[in-house]
Amino acid sequence: MSNQEEENLRLSASNSIEFDGDSSESNNEVDNVKVDDGFELRDPEASHFTPNSLNMLKALHIMAVVGEIMYESHDLEAQFQLQLMSSTKAANKIEKLKKKLKDTDIELRIVCSLIENLKKELIESSNAVSLWDSKIISLGNEVVDLKRQISQLRSDLTIAKTTISEAETRHHSEIKVARVAVVEE
Repeated sequence: MSNQEEENLRLSASNSIEFDGDSSESNNEVDNVKVDDGFELRDPEASHFTPNSLNMLKALHIMAVVGEIMYESHDLEAQFQLQLMSSTKAANKIEKLKKKLKDTDIELRIVCSLIENLKKELIESSNAVSLWDSKIISLGNEVVDLKRQISQLRSDLTIAKTTISEAETRHHSEIKVARVAVVEE
């Protein structure tokens, strides 16, 4: 605050004038004094002010208050601009985060879809493996059966060879006996 403003406040306090009230209010002492409208000189020893001096003091005080209000309003406006910039930055960041969340959600859905497809393929593969396992088991059983049949055939073959050999031997014996009988006859 300037020296002039401090002086104005001090003088206004000495005349008990409230500047927050109606500007038409004034000190009773001043209202009872008659002064002409010409230029007034203030007596340095006087304890009161003339109406023109009071009006001038009121005007100076109002100007000082208006200046302070303007300064405060400029300060508030600057603070508001900073908050507006901060809120704009925050809104932009929120929008970026929303976009990133949307992109991540899309990627997550794609991954989930791929996982579901892989699960289906895994189930199909598992079913195919189970089918091949059952075929292998079936073929294993067939191999065992074929081995048994081969073994039976070998046994039958051995019996047949033995029977043939015995029949040959008997047949040769009979041929020898018949030759001997023919020779003897």
